[in-house]
Amino acid sequence: RAEPPPSASDAREMALLAYFGALPRGVRGLPPSSRGYASAPWQAAISRLLREPPLAARLSELEVRLLHQPPLPEGEVLRSLNAAVVGLAARGGEGEADECLGLGIVRAVDPASESLLLVTPVPPAALARAAVLLRGSLELPVALLQPTPLTPASPYLGANALRGAGAGNKQMRSRNN
Repeated sequence: RAEPPPSASDAREMALLAYFGALPRGVRGLPPSSRGYASAPWQAAISRLLREPPLAARLSELEVRLLHQPPLPEGEVLRSLNAAVVGLAARGGEGEADECLGLGIVRAVDPASESLLLVTPVPPAALARAAVLLRGSLELPVALLQPTPLTPASPYLGANALRGAGAGNKQMRSRNN
């Protein structure tokens, strides 16, 4: 008996994980619960991504554009980038659209040194052309927030923090199918 295909939101999450090299080989769907990410294949795939050395970028050399949301106060823009999936773009010429180079994950933002750490599969030669960070509505896959041998659970996950019906204790799902 064949497994049903993944939902649209699960397929998007799997495609994003595959793009960053964090999807185990042969996986046809996401685990039914967060405990499934503790399995050896998932831990190995996620750990590969976590071991990637991040690239440092100076914020003064990048234009940050927030998409699909109202403008944020200056101090909040950097906070919105932390642990975010961002688009990397090269500026287009006069009257031309920007060129999308790929995606990256902002691993950390350091306002004091005005830099950020970025993990991306975009080749360095192409990445050198990146001048624009696009912060849209793509969410970091839940798999990347799970604890691994290299990291504790993300502070963005609160296990058993809320209980009971109507308390917001269910996993949020994107409705942008």
